[in-house]
Amino acid sequence: MDYKFITDSNVVERIVKRELKNGREGFVFDKYGITIYYTVKCLHCGRYFTANELRVAKDNPGEYAVLCKYAPECDGNIEDMIPITELAY
Repeated sequence: MDYKFITDSNVVERIVKRELKNGREGFVFDKYGITIYYTVKCLHCGRYFTANELRVAKDNPGEYAVLCKYAPECDGNIEDMIPITELAY
């Protein structure tokens, strides 16, 4: 797929929060919304990184794909991201 990555950090954060809020278990919520500064593991490439490093690409008009930090080399998407707690280290 030919990704057109979004580079505006405010837009990326808003889209990532929206996607994680839609029924994803294990992600941290607080009174201000979702805290996205935690570690995730990508099931495709096996690498760890913070959730605010997820990449967002324009998929179709008005639609976005949330991808692994290492996209396009890794084809992991939001469904492949597992939140890692401090206890797991």
